[in-house]
Amino acid sequence: VTVLRNKKLLQIKIPLQETVGFNSVVTRHIYDKLPSYYIHSGLVFQPLTQNYLETYGQDWMYIAPKKLLHYFVDANFTKRKQVIILSNILADAVTVGYPGMQNSVVETVNGIKVDSLATVIKAIEKNSGNFDIIRFENGGQVVLDSKQARARHKKLLKKYYITSDRSRDLQ
Repeated sequence: VTVLRNKKLLQIKIPLQETVGFNSVVTRHIYDKLPSYYIHSGLVFQPLTQNYLETYGQDWMYIAPKKLLHYFVDANFTKRKQVIILSNILADAVTVGYPGMQNSVVETVNGIKVDSLATVIKAIEKNSGNFDIIRFENGGQVVLDSKQARARHKKLLKKYYITSDRSRDLQ
């Protein structure tokens, strides 16, 4: 950069620093696409995005859960490609007993560390065990009987008038 000091032009080097949140794992405004999501037996997973945070209203930076906002602000503390949250739990026999788990950040699914929505899908669909175990960053977990969850899955989608268990970008 060229600057003027004491009537002299000087060439100086200025180190650039990353702007807070610039490389955030939380995707900024998305205008031209529908949100990504995956539904497994009433559990609705989606990446944390600025659009999602803005559903908390005009003052979302003050109202949205702090556990989610820190991902928006601090870009460098996680190695995840995406932050995946359990955004909703659709009421059904298989999802009874998990109140207050919405907006939890997914840590692992069936023992596999989650770094993207694709990882969640793979971990659930490739699971041959008796249970689907979703663990969250806050220490909570959801445990579903795999057979029961798969048996109820299509009925649950029909019950809530959901045409696909995943967004188009994941098909």
